[in-house]
Parts: sequence; structure tokens; C-alpha cells
Amino acid sequence: MHLYCLGEGSPTVILESGLNDSWLYWYKVQPAVAKFTRVCSYDRAAVGWSDAQPGPPDIRNVALHLHSLLNNAGVKRVVMVGHSIGGIHIRVYQNMHPSDVVGMVFVDSSHPDWKKRLPSKLMSGSLYKDWNLSSRNWQCRLVF
Repeated sequence: MHLYCLGEGSPTVILESGLNDSWLYWYKVQPAVAKFTRVCSYDRAAVGWSDAQPGPPDIRNVALHLHSLLNNAGVKRVVMVGHSIGGIHIRVYQNMHPSDVVGMVFVDSSHPDWKKRLPSKLMSGSLYKDWNLSSRNWQCRLVF
């Protein structure tokens, strides 16, 4: 998977993009953050410069793939920044790896209860089904 890091320092800021956005979504933000700490953006599996990864493209696997990517890069303590659906992704990551996450920032983020708040007619044909975000085991299955 593709990982792009700038700067030095700890904790490392991890930029989690929205649904189909690549690491390039953060091209103006990342250099500014790199002035005071290390900051990394990445492409999720089968997005941008990353190849597909094993397993279904659900939120749990997004977190597992990111954790593996960060471990391979030697990244330990992180501040997660999530935009749009990336806000849900960072919640799942924090739930699965709480000792690694020292902070979270939500940028125009999806809310865990969004499905309950939208009119049912807007949910028909939704890419996301089977949400279970009220428990500590957040998960989602993408349907294509």
C-alpha cells in the first residue's frame, strides 16, 4: 500500500481521506503539518496508488491494513485525522488499537449515527449496509 510521509517528530499525524479520495486529497495540508511533526497520508487498498488487499473492503479491514502499513513503516504513536467517511475509519482504528492513538481530529466527518438521522429514501441504494456503530465493535460492509 502507498504511504507518503513528510516532516519529523512524534506523534505522527495520520491523514485518513474520504470515501474514494487518495492521499492527494491532503496535498495542501500535509506540508503545513510537516513543519511541526511527522505527517503521513496514504491510499487505502485499491485506491490511488495502492493495490487491492486480501479480504472484503470493509471498515475493519481498512483499519487492519492501515495498522500493518504503519507497523511496517515504524509508526507507533499517532494522531488520527479523518475526513468524511475517514472519521468512521479512524474511530474503528482507535477502537482496535487504542494504545497507538493519542488523539483524533474529525474534519467534516461522517457521524456514527448518520444512518439513523437520514430519511429512509436517501438510504436506498446506499453503498454502506450492516452498520453497527453503537457498540465498541464498529464495522461496515461496502456493497458494490
